[in-house]
Amino acid sequence: MIKYIRITAMALLLLATMSFAQVNVEQPTTTEGCWVVIYEDTNYNDKQLKLEGPAQYANMRGLPNSNGEDWGDSMGSVRTGPRCWVVGYADENYGDTSIIIGPNSELTDLGDMEDEIDSIKILDHAP
Repeated sequence: MIKYIRITAMALLLLATMSFAQVNVEQPTTTEGCWVVIYEDTNYNDKQLKLEGPAQYANMRGLPNSNGEDWGDSMGSVRTGPRCWVVGYADENYGDTSIIIGPNSELTDLGDMEDEIDSIKILDHAP
């Protein structure tokens, strides 16, 4: 009887461990090399913020690691990781004019989209 209880307890412990592992596997993860660093000014000057992807932000307020700052209409230059595509939109909720930036990009100036981007998609594949 005691042997049966020990085996049952071990089986329950094993099941609990397996369930926990499954929960961890299902949580979303970032794709290695899918990141973008945005800079407030051209030529990588002033404030900067690194965002991990894949991710989508319908507006640029309260981005991760931004201390609650509003990055809308504030991007002047960008660097992307080796597995990162960025789509920046002039309006919130992915509207109006857009710019597509590919992997390993180093844009010192966003041209007409400088200080215009209000929403962003960070993708690990081409849009």
